[in-house]
Amino acid sequence: MNTHICSWWQCLRKVWSEGIALIESILDPRPVPEEIVEQLDLHAALHQAIRQLPLRFRPIVHLRCFRQLTFSEIGRMLNMPETTVKTYFYRSLPRLRRALMSSAHVAAVS
Repeated sequence: MNTHICSWWQCLRKVWSEGIALIESILDPRPVPEEIVEQLDLHAALHQAIRQLPLRFRPIVHLRCFRQLTFSEIGRMLNMPETTVKTYFYRSLPRLRRALMSSAHVAAVS
């Protein structure tokens, strides 16, 4: 009987230690502080780049990038045809890229 208890205890300890190792090996999905700071910096750089766009492009880019609205939703909100919204958005992309590439933060990260 004593041997049975010892083998049960050893089995329990093995399962416990392997379970702890398994739990410790699971990655934490939350970003680490450095990633949070980097995301905030990129967010600020994108806002700065949007402020450099012509006035007619700004609300469209903001609604698309930050509110993640569809082109038709943006068109309804701004009383514009969906095709105009798409045109303005896609015309703004090269300007955004230039503004972001000239920003010191994005250049340092790339």
